[in-house]
Amino acid sequence: MVRHRWGWLAALLWLAGTTAAAKLEMQQERDGELLRYHYSWQDPKRKEQQFSFAVPADGEQGVRYRSYRPEMASAEVRQAMLKTAANFKGIELVTIGAPSEGRFQLRGGSDEERRAAQAELEKVSTGVRKQFLSGHQQAEIRLPNGEHGVIPDHLYYINASLPAFATMAGELRQRFKGPDPRPLIEYLLPWVQSLPYVAMANRFANPTLEFRPPLAVLQQHGGDCDSKATLMATILRAVHPDLPLAMVYLPEHAMLAIQLPHASGERYVNLQGRRMLLVDVVGPAMLPIGSVGERSGTLLSAGSYALREVPMGKGH
Repeated sequence: MVRHRWGWLAALLWLAGTTAAAKLEMQQERDGELLRYHYSWQDPKRKEQQFSFAVPADGEQGVRYRSYRPEMASAEVRQAMLKTAANFKGIELVTIGAPSEGRFQLRGGSDEERRAAQAELEKVSTGVRKQFLSGHQQAEIRLPNGEHGVIPDHLYYINASLPAFATMAGELRQRFKGPDPRPLIEYLLPWVQSLPYVAMANRFANPTLEFRPPLAVLQQHGGDCDSKATLMATILRAVHPDLPLAMVYLPEHAMLAIQLPHASGERYVNLQGRRMLLVDVVGPAMLPIGSVGERSGTLLSAGSYALREVPMGKGH
């Protein structure tokens, strides 16, 4: 049996008027085919909390992240377009510049024939790109401010990670009985916020950056905002299969939105007519449910965010 012990003390942080110091202690031990974890931390009321669970030691093998390779996507799109253009009569598809640039020009035929060919090629290009992203567990997202790019398909990683969290979910259901998920969220949120934050640059600008799926956040002892949000969403989905959840994307940040009864002053977003409370798991500041940082609040008020709803019914 291999045992490791780590301790972290997060620096005092002023965030939207909130002062938070988060101390987290963690023990990890290998027990055959399992990794056993024991965490202890102080919640916002300075009360000592503990959380012990086990997950499959090799569970990460089938849910590993593959970073986006734009050159591979461009190559598949180019091949599909050339194959389609080979069936055009009297129209030639000519590559402009380097093949990796993905720029083409249609020559020959009438204006009407070129327009029809262009529409068909755009349809092929969109379909192949979408298929490539799906096959590589990536997704394309666009923010209202015009910023867009390729991100990890967090919904895929949530669903694919559920089996590894089944035992933990069963234990949490026994501990937090009843239909109201708020007590469970209030318990888990400071723990996830206390997990070490691993800074990564803007994934929109550099989609090849690493992302940590839920088990990797545990095994590597931390993650960035979308990695930690995906971990939290996975646990909540495993415990509450029908709880409305959504990933919230802002410029250079991500958080969760959860449909819960809300109190005055708690921040929320609307998703198809439903009020979804915002839950920022990034830490180390222990922001409660419905609270966000100043910059995030400004962006949310301006509508500079996008939502992706987590599918229901994939838990126990």
